[in-house]
Amino acid sequence: MFDDDFFDEFFNLDAFRFDRPFGFLRTNIIEENDKYVLEVEAPGLEKGDFKITYEDGYLTIEVEKKSNNEHKDVNYLRRERFYGACKRRFYLDNVDSEGISASYKDGILRINVPKVEEEVTKVKTITVE
Repeated sequence: MFDDDFFDEFFNLDAFRFDRPFGFLRTNIIEENDKYVLEVEAPGLEKGDFKITYEDGYLTIEVEKKSNNEHKDVNYLRRERFYGACKRRFYLDNVDSEGISASYKDGILRINVPKVEEEVTKVKTITVE
């Protein structure tokens, strides 16, 4: 059991990378009376790195980050390039998809997902003829 990758990832201080599922896009989902609020940890990114879609009850957050800082005339001793992509999906029911909004500030992506009022199912009695 302790040979499982979960424990390697859990105790690994280098786990905050795109290619590691436990370290990136950690998300708090808050349910309020009229909306869901998703707070997604995503430091070091820019607004253009995100693609957010809602389809068939699923809110999908995709991130793609490329880091290729070319500096001509530089003698590198060490150079690290970075590319990574990550995707998370969340099922959210009774959503007004036209009212979904998102903002990104201080490494936190905040997505507001307004709810629609649930239809009250009326009981109808049917007479057998």
